[in-house]
Amino acid sequence: MVKAIILDFGGVLATRGCWPALAEKFSASLGIDEQLILNHLYGQEHPLLRGKQSTAEFWEQNLRGIGITFDEFEKAFVHWYQLNQEVLKLALELKKKFKLVILSDNFDAVTPTIRSDPALKIFDKMFFSNEMHKIKQDAGVFEEVLEKIKLKPKDCVFVDDHKENFVRAKELGIKCVLFTGVESIGELE
Repeated sequence: MVKAIILDFGGVLATRGCWPALAEKFSASLGIDEQLILNHLYGQEHPLLRGKQSTAEFWEQNLRGIGITFDEFEKAFVHWYQLNQEVLKLALELKKKFKLVILSDNFDAVTPTIRSDPALKIFDKMFFSNEMHKIKQDAGVFEEVLEKIKLKPKDCVFVDDHKENFVRAKELGIKCVLFTGVESIGELE
């Protein structure tokens, strides 16, 4: 019997992922080609996601030379997301029956903002890769979450917008749901 719903943040609880949101913002405000920005972000983020690199080090390594100042990057980065109101509304309903958990590959500059967001206080626990020093594709990440929420794999459903994040969860026997819109998790009610 399902007792907990584990939700991804970017692309599920937030309307989109971090890098596309930031690239669009900087392209519009600074006139920098969006694809150029994405090329400097994607594939470079794993040390930052695992909490092994600071935001300043990430900026220095990846963005310094393309016309985005550190102050501009940090200010936008900390508040990059817009919450998916349909998903939040559904989460309020799901909260009546299930424990709600966030599991997110995320960044040191952003997690305090997410933790303090009043709209997300309905979540029982929040787990972030930068604090766990593991991303969802790493061994042990789901075991750590299960241990801390004191549930077995068969008691949980994991919802994410990227299939590649299901590998470790499925190995343990956690049911996985690919998020394609609020209707993909609506059946969990």
